[in-house]
Amino acid sequence: MLAARTDSTRKHDLVEERRALALCLAGLQRNATAPESAFASGAPAEEFLSRFSEVRNAIAQHQSAWSAVTIDNFPDEYRRSADTVSALVQGFTGWMRATLDTRR
Repeated sequence: MLAARTDSTRKHDLVEERRALALCLAGLQRNATAPESAFASGAPAEEFLSRFSEVRNAIAQHQSAWSAVTIDNFPDEYRRSADTVSALVQGFTGWMRATLDTRR
């Protein structure tokens, strides 16, 4: 996890990982809302959009509060924020997996 690193390249890697994450989130939303998706309509779609919005908002708030330039100013607070967002993302992906498993 980048939040735990202290090496000199972590800020560059952070910026690159954030770009990659943005692309992944866009792809996830596009694929999850495609007509053939398990999340395309009904209750699963509503819950997906609600949970996905919560994750996206948490990521956006974290990233706006903690730019690559500021992460060294308050490292403990940055790490706590990153851990909180990570736990939310893990909960979201766990829900998605469980939902998809029950639809098979």
